[in-house]
Amino acid sequence: MGYSYDLILRNSSIFADAPNAEVVARIFADAGYETDVDSSGNIVGCNPDGSGIVDEDTLYETLAPFMRDGSFLELCNEMGDNWRWVFAGGSCKRVSAIVVWPNPEAPPDIAQRIYEAFTQHLMADQ
Repeated sequence: MGYSYDLILRNSSIFADAPNAEVVARIFADAGYETDVDSSGNIVGCNPDGSGIVDEDTLYETLAPFMRDGSFLELCNEMGDNWRWVFAGGSCKRVSAIVVWPNPEAPPDIAQRIYEAFTQHLMADQ
């Protein structure tokens, strides 16, 4: 299932080493992304080229063998849904964001308490 409408790349943290850069850049280019390369030839970023963002399982699975574990692309849609495609162990998984809304009477530090209680299950901020 692929979508190319009303998707926004909100955030990303990617890395593909220089020996794989040509293949990864071609995969990204075919999907409508431009890549950023560091001085050593490693791919360290990507941006949509303006033709629309693709959100397709096969794209991310194709990239997975070349991406450093922990790399991710964070997308959102017109409905406010947020998710990440997270690369690890040569594969890629879609992970949906979880939003919680405390009631107005909650302690002022409730967000920190929730974060601390579930830190072991959360992705590290990149």
